[in-house]
Amino acid sequence: PFVEDTAVPPENLAPFIKEFRALLDSHNLAYGMFGHVDAGVLHVRPAIDMKDSVEEKLIRTITDGVVKLTRKYNGLLWGEHGKGVRSE
Repeated sequence: PFVEDTAVPPENLAPFIKEFRALLDSHNLAYGMFGHVDAGVLHVRPAIDMKDSVEEKLIRTITDGVVKLTRKYNGLLWGEHGKGVRSE
């Protein structure tokens, strides 16, 4: 997990989820997504094969995209558990 704990104001959650899904779908990734609608918290676990050098590079691409999205929707990268975007 590396983008697992984002949070945005609840009124921004629907468009945030739509764009987050589009980002992951654009890379043909499978992922788990769940959260707490009332708090605007979204937990996402993209399935990336860390033994595949091409997929491994997607971590940076996805992370950068999620940072931009979270800022766009006035959110936090570590919304609930302090376990948002991972450092390198």
